[in-house]
Amino acid sequence: MEDGLSQLNTARSQLADSEAQINEKQAELTAGYEQLNAAKQQVSDGEVQLREAEKTLEKIIQAFDLKALALPKPPDEIFIRSSDVNRPGLQLAGFFEVFDERRTQVLGESEIVFMNRYTEEEAKIRYLEFFKANPPAVILAKGLEAPQSMVDAAKQTGIPLLTTTENTSTFISSLILFLNTELAPRLTRHGVLMEVYGEGMLIMGDSG
Repeated sequence: MEDGLSQLNTARSQLADSEAQINEKQAELTAGYEQLNAAKQQVSDGEVQLREAEKTLEKIIQAFDLKALALPKPPDEIFIRSSDVNRPGLQLAGFFEVFDERRTQVLGESEIVFMNRYTEEEAKIRYLEFFKANPPAVILAKGLEAPQSMVDAAKQTGIPLLTTTENTSTFISSLILFLNTELAPRLTRHGVLMEVYGEGMLIMGDSG
């Protein structure tokens, strides 16, 4: 009889300890949820801002093995902030009303053949007008030789002029994919991921 009472008391004590552990873990889990909800609220209230992504021209040059025809300054000091790419046929024809200067400009054979229809002086004026629109970079595809008036306009305006041997359409597709990945919005938060009774929990706060 005494052995049975002793075993019962031991079981009760173990049960109490288990309940205490469960309560402690539930308290930790609740605290974690509160921190997560507070972080979500900070983001929705604008207290935590998404960092504007940017990629240096140097990274793009390395990724696609581009050759520089004109560089106003070191490529690691030139930033690309838009994943959009433009073929500037309309701009070379003089239309700039909806031109987005943040886009990287890619010229192919069509643009060069079009510009060859102009006299040397007219082409010089149009290239200069295009580069003065201040795109972040201009890339000549398909291994085409850059007209001297284009190179001169790039140097005069301080706009990077690069060249690639890749086919125009293939290069544009690859560049857009690269920029969409590299320029995706990023939010940096310090925290630790834990698993508590099968539930994922993110504890956030300053390091240390």
